[in-house]
Amino acid sequence: MGSRFVVVLCFAPLALGLAGCSKRDAAGSGGGSKRKRGPSGPALVEVAVVKSGELNDRWSFLGDVRSMASSQLAAGAEGAVQQVLVRAGDHVKRGQLLLSVDSALAIARVRVAEAAVKQTAEDLAQAKREVARFKRLGRRSVAEIELERARSKVTNLAAKLAGQRASVAEARALLARHRVRAPYDAVVSKRLVDPGTWVSAGTKVLDVVATSDVEVLVNGSSQLLGYIKAGDRAVLARAGTKGAAEVVGVVPALDPVARTALIRLKPAANLKLLAGASVSVSFEVKRKGDGVVVPRDALVVGAVGTRVIKIVGGDGAAKAVSVSVDVVAAAGEQVLVVSRAPQRSAVGVGTKSRTPAALAGKLVVGDRVVTRGNERLRPGQSVRFSRSARASSTR
Repeated sequence: MGSRFVVVLCFAPLALGLAGCSKRDAAGSGGGSKRKRGPSGPALVEVAVVKSGELNDRWSFLGDVRSMASSQLAAGAEGAVQQVLVRAGDHVKRGQLLLSVDSALAIARVRVAEAAVKQTAEDLAQAKREVARFKRLGRRSVAEIELERARSKVTNLAAKLAGQRASVAEARALLARHRVRAPYDAVVSKRLVDPGTWVSAGTKVLDVVATSDVEVLVNGSSQLLGYIKAGDRAVLARAGTKGAAEVVGVVPALDPVARTALIRLKPAANLKLLAGASVSVSFEVKRKGDGVVVPRDALVVGAVGTRVIKIVGGDGAAKAVSVSVDVVAAAGEQVLVVSRAPQRSAVGVGTKSRTPAALAGKLVVGDRVVTRGNERLRPGQSVRFSRSARASSTR
């Protein structure tokens, strides 16, 4: 009995303390429940003005720098290579001798043809002298038939001489084929044979690339064909250097495999581009359509689509209206959008607002759209403008 009394006495102070704490907590919570939250005022936003539906975009593609002329030089005759006078990297002038093939046989043929011409020319001269002598003697001393024979001989020898002279020209042309010369000012890009190599007519011996001019070839998309034409400008960029270029040719047909169109550009003279290099080529594209242009910050991208918050009403009565849009094109900080058909449930969903559904219609030029603070806005919510927004919206 005594032990039970001691336990009760020990826990009594603890129970009294807990009771006091609970009373203080109850008092504190009761006081807190009497506090009222202040009214949440209009949301502070920044706005921008909707502009007309034209967007200056830039489309970039990869281009290849090509020389205006590059050739694979081949031997023109059969024989052993006698000498190769150049190596890769050598600069050559037009007409400069680069390589020669053994031409002993061709030289002999030229000499034979020239000798035949010389002999026939002497025979022709002798025949002409005989005709002249027969004419001086007259018909009394020379029969008419002899004079006709002399004249016929002159005619035959003249024809023979013409044919032999043609043979000489042919032999000299064949001799020239034993020598390979530069077709234009160029740089030797590859040497394929050395002295002693046996080659046939058509065997590739040297590759040369012109050094005077280069061009840029671009495989552009089919959509690009509708925006560019010969005479348009483009911008080339490589290794931090930029320069202008002119579109000089557009092939209005697509590659059957890549589905791209070939575009040829001429770089500005001040650009130093090496053949074989790759450059970035950008074209200015003016995108026009039925939509309007808004800042990129005005877009609110969600799981079910993209929307823009439009402001209706003036200061003191401005409200937010959600407009669903489709993005047509984007360039930098500007976006071309087209409004979707308005839905009656698009305004006032989840709120007590009874804003007319017509206010959520298409975006038009001059409308104000929210560019900052639009993520937290609800349709029908009241808004107020920052100072910068007021200044920009009145411009």
